[in-house]
Parts: sequence; C-alpha cells; structure tokens
Amino acid sequence: MGFMDKLVSGKELIGVKKRRSQSYIFEKFEYELQEKRESEGWIVDKELKSMVRMKRPKPLDRQFEDDVWCLFSNLGFSYMNKDRRLEIPYGTEDLNTTKQIDVFAADEETVLFIECKCAFSGKKGDFKTDLEAIKGIKEGLFKTVRREKEFKKKKVKYIFATKNYEITEPDRNRMRDLGIYHFDEYGIKYFAELAKHLGACARYQLLGTLFAGQKIGTMENRIPAIEGQMGGTHIIHFPLSLRNF
Repeated sequence: MGFMDKLVSGKELIGVKKRRSQSYIFEKFEYELQEKRESEGWIVDKELKSMVRMKRPKPLDRQFEDDVWCLFSNLGFSYMNKDRRLEIPYGTEDLNTTKQIDVFAADEETVLFIECKCAFSGKKGDFKTDLEAIKGIKEGLFKTVRREKEFKKKKVKYIFATKNYEITEPDRNRMRDLGIYHFDEYGIKYFAELAKHLGACARYQLLGTLFAGQKIGTMENRIPAIEGQMGGTHIIHFPLSLRNF
C-alpha cells in the first residue's frame, strides 16, 4: 500500500475530521470486560445489544496531534493523513526506509509535513537529535511526495509543532538553517481563531507566513476579505501589510 492510499479527501476527510475533533476515544467491548475496562479508566457511553460502547479522554499527545490535524482541515487543506500511521519512504532505493508523519496536509499548491511534540507541563525542550534526524531525511521525503502526480510541482514545507515546550536558541537556529517552521501552541491557537472567523481564507495568511518571499500561484490576486455593512455604508475589510510603506 502506497502512502497515497493512507490519505483522505472530500467526504472521507470530513468523516475523519468528525472523529478527530472529539475529545474522547470510543471503543466497543463485550459486557464481561466492562468492569476491567472501568478499572483502566474507561467510562460507559452507551449500552448496546451485545456489547457496551465505552470512552475515555485522549492522551495529551494524541489530543495535541488531533488539534493540529483539525486546524489544517479547518484551513481548507484538501488532502490529509487518514490516521496516525502514515509512513512515507525517504530512501532513494529502499522503500521500506520510512518516516512516520504526524500530520500531512496538502492543497492546490503546497504540501506540509507537521511533526508534533507535546509535554505534560512547561519544560525546556532539547530537540537537537530530532532536528538532525529531520535534516538527514527531509529532502528524501520531499522527493517521494513529488513523485506522485497530485503533488509533482507543489511547494513543500516541514513544520515543527510544539506544546508546553520552551524552545532554546540553538534549536531555533537549527530550524532556521533547515528551513523548518516552528509552530507553538500560541501560533496554533491564533490560526485556529482566524479560521473560525475567515474559514479557509485564513489558509492564505498561513501560506504567506510559511513561504514568505516565494511565489505561490493560487495566492496571486487573492486577498482574504470580509464584506459587510457599517453605519449604512457597504464596506470590505481586509488585512494590509505595512512592511513596504
């Protein structure tokens, strides 16, 4: 099975989003296992004819991955990974040499690889090993994806998403040198709120940030705007950068 078979789009993507946007994991068990599962932290959700459906809160790291996945879905990316088991080959000869990708998101012009790191409470991060590993395989991943006709000429970016981590200056420098974009929980929250107000239009602000200074075809002559009325006057509200003034 190629990695394209592990992606979803259209109605299938909407179905996956419904599941990943929930705060609980749901499973069905035989009734004789109910007491044991309750001792493991499961809660009865619904009693069925021959089984009981139970739920429990997602672990923090899984919840963070799902939050990030849902953000990029809300931003309107049309291809995304189906589950947490997306493996993409990065070797030039050995297709069994793969990297597990937490979140994969692609639209008409771009492909994004997102690696998620989550701590239970605020702590100082040390991602030297992780970033050096990415350095060795990043181009291989990009080449693999570009072999697929759907992604052949698309721009690619690797994103390092963190929650409850303090990023050190050496790690920031490593990410900058590798062309990796860092997303902390505050950046994720910002774009999540922006998506609530602008919908998929917020994606263009994200792409403008990720690919600053680069030409992106679908962004030409397209500016996110809100149309409305103010004091009886018809208005169109849109963001304007003052960097060049």
